[in-house]
Amino acid sequence: ILAQVFWFFGSSSSFAQHPIILPHYCSLLHRAAFRMGAQLSQTLLGLTVATGLASTFRGLQLYNEIPEHATVPLKFGIFGDVVSAWNGRIAYLLYPALSLTFAVSPLLFDSQKSRYPSWVKDEAAFNNISDWTSRVVLLASSVFIAATTEQVPKIAREEQTSLQPAWMTPVYLGSLATTFLVAGLSVNAYTR
Repeated sequence: ILAQVFWFFGSSSSFAQHPIILPHYCSLLHRAAFRMGAQLSQTLLGLTVATGLASTFRGLQLYNEIPEHATVPLKFGIFGDVVSAWNGRIAYLLYPALSLTFAVSPLLFDSQKSRYPSWVKDEAAFNNISDWTSRVVLLASSVFIAATTEQVPKIAREEQTSLQPAWMTPVYLGSLATTFLVAGLSVNAYTR
């Protein structure tokens, strides 16, 4: 945060124009921020794997609670209302499969990029921002699928009619939009 404050407001202050102080502190702040970003990235990775695996096992447990010829919702509207569904409980296995995909995908794919856009000057910063962004998106998606996995059997048994709470999908979509906005601003600020 302090690095951003220096970056945004530093050019007009006499502190920012000091030839020794600003480069030294900004360098220390950037290194500390990227170290914390790497630690946060690893924490997000662990949370994503744990959430995905827990949701997978929970989904497999819930599978037997769905009636054989139930209608399983597969597509939801912005406020959690069911838009489309399939007949037969086998369709529910899509949810544990998605959870497992979210759990193992960060472990299977190497996050180091070999190519960068031509305008990127700091490849390490670009890589850190890309890793952080992908892991936040995976964690948010994993949590959303976990919540959906838990509620779909209730919808299939007609105990509830939509995803609850109604604000769950807008919050999920808002978190994705915020993540991409912060990533775009960070890439613009730190890699050009």
